[in-house]
Amino acid sequence: MLRGQLTAIALVAWGLVLLVEFAGLGAGADAGGWPSWLAPLQLSTVDTQLWLWLLPILAVAVWFGPQPARKGWVERNQYRSLTAGMLVVAGLSGVVHWGLLAWLSAAMGGPVPAYHDEFSYTLQADMLRDGAWALPAPEHPELFDQMHVLNRGVRSSRYFPGTGLWIAGWSLVTGQPAAALGDTTTDTLGFDVASSAIAVAGSLAVVVWTLLAGRLGGLLAAAPAGFGLALAPGLLLFHSLILAHAPTELGLGVLFLAWTYQPDDSERTVSVLRGLGWALIGGTGLALAMLCRPLTAAGVALPLGLVWLTGLFHARCPIHGCDTARRAAYLGAAGLGLPLLAGFGCLASQNAAVTGSVWVTPYSLYTERYTPRHVYGFNNGVRGDRQAGPDVLTHYDEWAENLTLPTACGNLGRRLVSSWRYTLGLIPMVVAMGLLACVWPRVSTVGRALLGGVVTLHAVYFPYWYDGIMHWHYVYESAVLWIVLAAIAVSMVITEAWTARARTFPALLLLLWGVSVVGQITPLGSTEPGLLARNVGELRFAKRKQAGFRALVAAEVRARPAVVVVQADPSDRHLDYVANPARLDGDVLIVRALPAEGTGRESTTALRSTYREWFPGRSIYLFDARTGALTGGELP
Repeated sequence: MLRGQLTAIALVAWGLVLLVEFAGLGAGADAGGWPSWLAPLQLSTVDTQLWLWLLPILAVAVWFGPQPARKGWVERNQYRSLTAGMLVVAGLSGVVHWGLLAWLSAAMGGPVPAYHDEFSYTLQADMLRDGAWALPAPEHPELFDQMHVLNRGVRSSRYFPGTGLWIAGWSLVTGQPAAALGDTTTDTLGFDVASSAIAVAGSLAVVVWTLLAGRLGGLLAAAPAGFGLALAPGLLLFHSLILAHAPTELGLGVLFLAWTYQPDDSERTVSVLRGLGWALIGGTGLALAMLCRPLTAAGVALPLGLVWLTGLFHARCPIHGCDTARRAAYLGAAGLGLPLLAGFGCLASQNAAVTGSVWVTPYSLYTERYTPRHVYGFNNGVRGDRQAGPDVLTHYDEWAENLTLPTACGNLGRRLVSSWRYTLGLIPMVVAMGLLACVWPRVSTVGRALLGGVVTLHAVYFPYWYDGIMHWHYVYESAVLWIVLAAIAVSMVITEAWTARARTFPALLLLLWGVSVVGQITPLGSTEPGLLARNVGELRFAKRKQAGFRALVAAEVRARPAVVVVQADPSDRHLDYVANPARLDGDVLIVRALPAEGTGRESTTALRSTYREWFPGRSIYLFDARTGALTGGELP
């Protein structure tokens, strides 16, 4: 590693800091008139203030430090054996991550869902725990409509089944139903069952990806990777939500880790059983990811799949044991394929039960029926308006912008910048990618597939109109890939410098990494709240609103069984209180208020009369989401 290269990397990163700080792109700045490609750099200065003075110090220290020689390189494609130290680091990283998730859960008001998606996933888990893909729709389905839930003919979540299966499995292990409504049912450390299941998946993912970093770069990569994965604000935030990302991330980690144990054509003696076993493990991980987020799984795994196909069809047999190598290759293909076939069978079963066709997914049916403008691809708004039917959720559907090429490019930039911000930080990731470019010729095949997975993941979501929750959740799984890649680059530079007795470089790089990770949790050099604190505040608002509603119902709805009729706030499309047990058999049901004729007292009287007729034997309450008032309660 040349001294000039490291100095140049530090100065380029410093130039980006100066751009953000002084070119009018800081927090609250008006970016009007700037080129559209600069829009993703509308950062808060908390992202850059620390590096304003730290990066010049780094550049000076590198330039005047000792000059390392080019030796000490780790040969390409040599995977490290997992040592006791790596296992300890991985285990500690998972435990620390779990503890931080418990702290976050308490800080955000407990395990109460915040997003529409979370209620849909827990509804799915409750159905699967009872052995059903779907249940019959209620007699008056329009009353029980909720976001991301199909409710005509059958009642079912729109989502792919992997997350629901994961939560349902954890529910069976703990012996408690998934707490879909933010009730007081808890599993451990303040989590409800659904939140606990996701926290387990997220913590296991941290362990697996730390082990992968160890396989690719030794303990010098495992330690910073584990530290970064455990404390990365993006991982902490999404592992605190009941979404599909954590089990997807876990499955992909299992795939990549298993791949490092696959025998290749350079081995004289190939263990057929070893290859088959690891292929089955990797295929199972990919199947889990596919059942949770199929497009994401395909995007991340595509480069690894190309490597596999190349090895399968163009492998050069070793001089001895050619037949054994061939058998290992084809058995490995079978081992990888069998779990995927089982996964496709699971998807087909869900499709048939929910939509009546093995080829039509609940996800696509929901989009077609309720939100046609949210369809995948360019010109989604134009195409969706042409297909709009009577069940379209107009207010939510119109939120979708029509996707054009400039919009897609802007989304791409925001997703990339946000994924760096929510991992190690924008500036540290710029430095890390500069280091990765310097060591790229020596990066292993799996390491290269990690970067390829980042590229293809961004590519498959390029033709989608929404940049994502926090501007990046569609490419969320790239977070672990970025952290592992950065850790590999740092470990290789440290190895080279240490071998050349240039001890300044390891100290500086480890300092940079530590400051980056800690600065993501507690902002250093700034009085502004950090990235994690800002997002916790936003999530806390929605969680407290949901928890407040449930607490109000629990305290004030005394005449049971009851129906609570929710009059929605039209100004807030993202906060919805209608969520019920899967079988609609609770002693309190939450339903929607239908448009009523008349005004004022006349309208309220007519509304109560209608619901008394539809729900005989239940008292009727009215909740106005705009004012927070709960009234009624007389038994019919």
